[in-house]
Amino acid sequence: MRTLTIGDWVRRADQVLQAHCVPEPSANAQFIMAACLRGGRLDWRLRSGEPFPAPVARLFWNKIQRRCKRIPLGYVLGSQPFMGERLRVGPGVLIPRPATEELVEAVLGALKSDGRLPLRILDIGTGSGAIAIAMARAFPEARVVATDIGAAALRTARFNVRTAGLRNVQVRREDFRR
Repeated sequence: MRTLTIGDWVRRADQVLQAHCVPEPSANAQFIMAACLRGGRLDWRLRSGEPFPAPVARLFWNKIQRRCKRIPLGYVLGSQPFMGERLRVGPGVLIPRPATEELVEAVLGALKSDGRLPLRILDIGTGSGAIAIAMARAFPEARVVATDIGAAALRTARFNVRTAGLRNVQVRREDFRR
C-alpha cells in the first residue's frame, strides 16, 4: 500500500467537503492545506507529490471536519485577509467581507479627495479591527479609535493592531448604548 501524498489528501478532502455540501469544496480544501503547511494557497501544489507528515495530517483532517460542520472558513483557519493584511479572527468576531473592503475603499477615496487633515476616525463595533487598521494604514497622521463591547473582539483587535505595527490606533471598550 502506497503512502498518501499531500495531493491525495487535498483530493479526498475535496470529496468529503463536497459530500457535506460545503460551497467551493476544492478551494476550501486547498486553503486549509496551505494553512496547515504554512504556505500560500498554491504552495501545496509544489509539494503535492510528497508524503503527508502524520502530525500535519491530523491537524488538516481536524480542520476539514470543522469545515464540514459549516464553521466559517475564516474561523477554521484562524485568520482572514483584508486589504493587504492578514487578520486574526475567531468566535466573537465577525469575519471581514469583500463588501467591507469595497466600503472602506469608497470612504478612503472620499476622504483623500476631501483633503481636510488631520483626521480623527472612530470605528464603533470594531470586531477584528479591520476598518480601523485599513484607515490607520491609509492615513498614518490620523488618530484612530476602535471601540467594541465584546471582550473577544477587543482582544482580537488589539492583537491585529499590534501585529500590523500601527501606533495611531487606540483600541478600547466603549458602550454607546447608554
